Amino acid sequence: MAMAVNLTTTIWYPADKCMESYAVRIDYTTNSLNGCGRQTVPLTCSSEPTTPANFLIATGCTDAPPTNPYIDASWLQVQSFATSGNGCSGNVVGGTQLPYHQCAPVPNTASFTRISAEPVNGTMYLSTFSDSKCTSRVNTTEFGNLKAATCLNDVLIKPINYAGYAVVTTYSDANCKVPAKLQYLPSIQTPCTPSTICSQNNNQEFITTTCDKTYNLAATSKSVFGPTTAVTVQTYLDPSCTYPDDRFDIALGVCFSTNWQYSDNSISSAIALNTTDGVRISFFSGSGCQGKSVSPDSILFPAMGVCTSQARVFYTPGSGGESSGPSIGLIAGGVAGGVVLILLIVGAVWYSRKSKAVAESNVDPVRDERINKTMTLQFSQYPTEYSGQSSYSPQPVAHPTQNSSHSQPTAQPTQYSQYSHQQQANQTQVIASNNLTERGYAAYPRSVHGSTHGSHGNVPTRMGTTSTSFQAVDTATIASATIGSAATYTASNINVVGGFNDDTAAMSDRTKPANVFGEFNAVAIGAGNLRVNNVSNLEYNNESIKVHESNFGKLVLPSLPSVWTVNDVVAWTQENDGSSEMVAFVREQEIDGRALLLLTEGQLSFLKVGSRVKFWQKLNELREVNASVLATADELAPPPEYVA
Repeated sequence: MAMAVNLTTTIWYPADKCMESYAVRIDYTTNSLNGCGRQTVPLTCSSEPTTPANFLIATGCTDAPPTNPYIDASWLQVQSFATSGNGCSGNVVGGTQLPYHQCAPVPNTASFTRISAEPVNGTMYLSTFSDSKCTSRVNTTEFGNLKAATCLNDVLIKPINYAGYAVVTTYSDANCKVPAKLQYLPSIQTPCTPSTICSQNNNQEFITTTCDKTYNLAATSKSVFGPTTAVTVQTYLDPSCTYPDDRFDIALGVCFSTNWQYSDNSISSAIALNTTDGVRISFFSGSGCQGKSVSPDSILFPAMGVCTSQARVFYTPGSGGESSGPSIGLIAGGVAGGVVLILLIVGAVWYSRKSKAVAESNVDPVRDERINKTMTLQFSQYPTEYSGQSSYSPQPVAHPTQNSSHSQPTAQPTQYSQYSHQQQANQTQVIASNNLTERGYAAYPRSVHGSTHGSHGNVPTRMGTTSTSFQAVDTATIASATIGSAATYTASNINVVGGFNDDTAAMSDRTKPANVFGEFNAVAIGAGNLRVNNVSNLEYNNESIKVHESNFGKLVLPSLPSVWTVNDVVAWTQENDGSSEMVAFVREQEIDGRALLLLTEGQLSFLKVGSRVKFWQKLNELREVNASVLATADELAPPPEYVA
C-alpha cells in the first residue's frame, strides 16, 4: 500500500480528555497541504455542530498512521484504509483507526460502531449500532482477520498490537481454590501481563490471569476444572446466530461471587445448575448463593440445536455430569421470561485452529448458516479536502460491507455514553461438556464474570433491538489523487448506516443492565491502563497549584506526578524500564502517583537487580520533577492573608 504523503487526522476524544493517547477514534483523509507534519496543525480540541455530545474533535497531520500518538500505543487497534485500487497497493484515499472492541461514534450520524472477532479463527466483524452503548445492533459485516492484514475490495484492514490471549479464571471465593469460570480473551494490551495473585475485580469476582499465544481452551479447561462438569457458552451478534461472538466455560454447581453491576448492587452471587428442565443460571442477593433470588431470578436453557431467542444450542455426548440429572444434554437457546443471556466481554477475541476445533467436536456451531460473502465498499461519509482550517468536515470510515437479510429498521434513541467496554444483545449457545473428555467446539465466554475493572469503572450494558437501516450520504464528491488518474466517489454510490441519537445520558451514567454477568474485566486482559477513562478531574485543595498536562517522554500526563492516577502510573512505568512484574505490581497494589513517589527500594525487592536499579533511577528523576513543580507553585502562590 502506498501511503499518502500527507494525511489529515480527525481525532475523537471524550469531552474532558483532549490529549494524546486518549483518543477513541481517528479518521484519515487526504489533504492539499505541502509538508504536512505532526506540528503543522495544532492539536486543539473543539466542539462542532456535527460532533456528538460528550465528544471533542481535533485536527492534526500524520505521515505514518500506524505510529500516530493519538490512541494508547499499547492498545489493540484496527486500521482500515481505503486505497485507490491495485489490490490495496494504491494510494490511500481515506481510512479509520479504532481501538478493538470499543464502542465509538460514527461521524455525522447518530450511529456507533464496534469491532468484534470470531473466537476460533479470528474473523473480525464490524457492527453498527443505533445507541451509544453498542447494544442495539443495526448491521454487521465481515471485516478482515484479527491475526493478519487483509485486503477486501481495495480496503486494507490491519490489526495493530495483536499479542495472543489473556486466560482469565474466576473462582468461587477469595481463596481462589475452586474455579467457576474460564475464558480466553485477546490481550487488549501489549504485552499481555499475567497476574497469579488472587484479586477481586469491580464485579466482585475473584480472578487470576495467565497468558497464552494460542487458543487452547479445551486443554486449559481440562486442567482447570478437572472432573467438574462444565458447560460452554457461545454468544452471537445477531438473532439468526450467524455471526459468532464470545465463548466461555462455566462449571455446574459452583457458586461464585459476582455483582451484576446493578446500580443498587442487588446481586452478590450466581450459580449454574443442571435441573430437570435443563441448565439454569440463578442469581442471589446474598453471598454463597443465599438470600433472596434476584429478578430475573434465573435464566433457563431447555433446548438444543435451534437458534431461539438469539441463541443456538449444542450438546456434546459423554459428559461426566450425565448421571447428575436427566437434562444435562438439553442445553440452551431459550431464555426464561424473554430475557436474553448477554455475557459481556469487550475486547474479547479468541483464536485456535478451526481444524483442531472441528476435530474435537461432533458439531460445528459456527460455520452453518454462513453469511453472504458479496462485498461492496461502503463509506460512512467523506470529508471535503482539508483546507487548513480547524472546522470539522465529515470524515471517512473505510469498510467492506455485505447485505444483512435479518435486520429491520430501528428507531432506538441513544447517545455515546462512555468509552464502552461492552457488547450488544448477544445470543447464547451452551454446549454441555465433560472435562475428562475432549470438549466440543472449544471456546470461552466473553465473561461469565464479566466486569470492567480498573479506575474507569464499569459501563453497564442493556439488551437492545436488532435492526438495520441505510441512508444515502449527502456529501460532496470526493476526488482522491492516484498515480496518473483520480478515483472519484460520489453520494450516489456511497451508503451510510443510519441511526438515531436523542439519548441525553451522561458519560458517567450507570443504568441497570439486562446482561447476566455485567461487563468485561479490562484489567484481567491487560486493559487496565487504557487511559481514556482514567484521568481524574484534577481538582485539588491547594489552589496555588495549577495542574497542567506535560510531556513525560512519549506520554502526556498531569505535570505534578504526585496526583497521577493508578493508570497514569501504569503508563509511565511501561515507558520507563518497568518490567512486566513492575506493571503487574502497580496494578495489583493500586499504586497511584503519591504512592509511587513514596516507594522504598526494599518494596521493589521482587524485581531482578538490573530492572530494580534502572527503575529506581527513573523514579528518583521523577521525584525531582515533582519537587520542582511544587517549588514553582509555592513561588507563584499569593502571600498569606493576615486578619487583624
